[in-house]
Amino acid sequence: MKFIVVPLAFFGVMSASAYPVVSDVVLAQPRRTIKVTYTLSNAPGVVTVDFQTNVSAGVWASIGAENFTTVRGDVNRLVATGSRTITWKPRAEWPGMKISAGNFRAVVTVRDVTQPPDWMTADLATGAVRYYAISNAVPGGISDDRYKTTHLLLRKIPAAMDTFIMGSAVYENRAFGGSPVNYPEEIPHPVTLTSDYYMSIYETTQAQYTNVTHSSNPTTATNLVAGCKAPVSNVSYSGLRGSVWPGDNGEVSGSSFFGILRDCTGARFDLPTEAQWEYACRAGTTQAFNDGSIITNTQYNVSLERLAWTEINSDGYVHEVGLKLPNAWYLHDMHGNVGEFCLDWYGEYPAEATDPKGPDTGSGRVTRGGGYMHYEQNLRSARRTSTSGSAANLGFRICAPAVAYAGKGDE
Repeated sequence: MKFIVVPLAFFGVMSASAYPVVSDVVLAQPRRTIKVTYTLSNAPGVVTVDFQTNVSAGVWASIGAENFTTVRGDVNRLVATGSRTITWKPRAEWPGMKISAGNFRAVVTVRDVTQPPDWMTADLATGAVRYYAISNAVPGGISDDRYKTTHLLLRKIPAAMDTFIMGSAVYENRAFGGSPVNYPEEIPHPVTLTSDYYMSIYETTQAQYTNVTHSSNPTTATNLVAGCKAPVSNVSYSGLRGSVWPGDNGEVSGSSFFGILRDCTGARFDLPTEAQWEYACRAGTTQAFNDGSIITNTQYNVSLERLAWTEINSDGYVHEVGLKLPNAWYLHDMHGNVGEFCLDWYGEYPAEATDPKGPDTGSGRVTRGGGYMHYEQNLRSARRTSTSGSAANLGFRICAPAVAYAGKGDE
């Protein structure tokens, strides 16, 4: 294969003086390795690359991000300013392909630290944090088992300056096999979220929990039958964070799960707020479940069978994460499998709110999503429960502000 010098590529509003800028992009092929060099100036940024071919008459198209997920160097991460290098071995991922001179290029893209790409991973062994612009660029694909065991995979939730109606719809049928029931704790009200955030696409698994804490698996014996790729359960709020939200200003205890995870990765991982959880669960929907379906009066919700592990289909234990259909933002098991801790104390909703944090004090923490022991009315997007301890059908999901983190590990 022969390659060419590549033109400058960038992303964002260039009028901002502190915005990162890519220049001097050059592509070469020393032996069997593709080498891309570039200069990053003005500010650090998250760098990604796309390899493209000239398909016809000056029309360029990506060779497919799934064909270059093994790129190394100053790419798919937060990069400091200076002269930088990306390497790729095409014969390993793209064997047998030959392109004539002038028909191949690398397009290097940089994003500001406040505008990171849609996909984020964290290696639980090394602490490396990586970013990918599209799902096909995620190494192994987003359903790869590593994201249920040794890594985290999070999707950016597009919430910035969006207002949604939190709580149950006025005419939502909440009764299993009966007429609508009034849940005053679910009063619909407008909530505005001012920032995007990342949410893990899976509930935290037993393997991920033990890989972070290097401690024994707290999951109850019944749930162990599903294996290490099933959600961890029987965890407590204090064991996860060890601090008091909202008075702790987002800080966590160093010996807690999130304290250890933050120390490993440098990323500000935490539980989601209750509003973040419901917004992410709904993914733009307004009905009982996040595929837009409602509860029927006469039979088990057929749609929910595809979305959740419940009392009807679970056989009395949790199941491996990711086996049911995700919502529109690729989040699996938001309904059923295990309930999920949120940051907030349980309390009454305000009439309206912006980035709500829940009451200052309380007797129990909000839990959402319902578990494998529950029927459909307890799995709805708006359904709220609380706990002051731990439970066999209660776990958690990981969240983080949508900003770029340097990470603490190398390739």
